[in-house]
Amino acid sequence: MSIWESVSICKLISLLNLQVGQRKMNRQKKIKQLLKAHAKKASAKLAPAKEKYISKADRLKMQAEAAQDPNTATDS
Repeated sequence: MSIWESVSICKLISLLNLQVGQRKMNRQKKIKQLLKAHAKKASAKLAPAKEKYISKADRLKMQAEAAQDPNTATDS
């Protein structure tokens, strides 16, 4: 066996080891992403609920209705 064949075999072995290490890192990264996503969802559930969004057109419509009927009480 020549020296070049042994060098190429060593490079091939180191490349395979790198790929195995890369798979391990990918697995660790995916686990970390999953844990982070679960923590984010859990903290979102604990956060106070936001008020429902009312579009500008709906707000104007509500103001117009309130102006037409002054007998109704408004919360704002």
